Formats: sequence, C-alpha cells, structure tokens
Amino acid sequence: MRLQSGETAAYVNRDTGAIISFNEEEQHLVENSDPGALPDRLSDRAPKIREALHDERWLPLPDLFDVHEWGVMEEFCCAQDDPRVFRQWNDSIHGARAFRRFRAAIQRLNLETAWSEQIARDWLGENHLPYQQSRQRLSAKL
Repeated sequence: MRLQSGETAAYVNRDTGAIISFNEEEQHLVENSDPGALPDRLSDRAPKIREALHDERWLPLPDLFDVHEWGVMEEFCCAQDDPRVFRQWNDSIHGARAFRRFRAAIQRLNLETAWSEQIARDWLGENHLPYQQSRQRLSAKL
C-alpha cells in the first residue's frame, strides 16, 4: 500500500476490492468534459473514475495526511521481537527528522514490506474491511 500524493488519488471498492487511481488532470477532465470529448486514454476509465468519485461503495485510499505516521511507527517499533531491532527503531522515532530516520532504518533492516502491511492493516481495520495478505500487487486496471 503506497500512500497517495496530493496529485494522485486512489479508491478501493468495498465490495470487490478493485482499486482505481487517477491524477488531478484526469479527474478534472472526467468531471468537466463531455464524455465524447475525452481523450482516448480516458474513454474506457472515465465511467469507473466517475463511479469512484460518487458511489459510496468506493472508499478513497489514505494520503500522507490521513495516516497518523508517528503512532503507526511507534506501534510498529513496539511489535519488534529482536531487542537490537527494537532499540534501533525506538531511537529512530524520537527527535528531529524522526520519520526520515525511521524510513532509513526500515530500508537498512529490509522491512519495507512489513511496514506497508502494518499501514494497510490499520487502515483497513479502521474502515471495517478485511485484510488479506497477498504476494500479488493489489491493483486493478480499470
């Protein structure tokens, strides 16, 4: 699960688990253009983008401001079994530039996947959606 930027939005369908993402330009074109005047690259995706924007079954994935990073970082650190790893995590999340140091520790310890899964589990739980671990990338070309 990658956090969205301010320029890109992604939505998940609560019923099917399908995911669609689009940028601000695509959203603007879909919302403000005549369907017949859309660029070819959007003609197939436009109905799903409209649906994602206006149908309650579609839930926006979190962006950088929606995830309470420090709390998730602290929870992730406390869940580490290895005391050496725990000390590195705990040291990384306090003080200035905590998030940058935390990201560096994740990369150094090769735990990016575990970190992403923690964010996904927390977000899905908050939204009453089941978590299913998968080795496949959770995206759908809509």
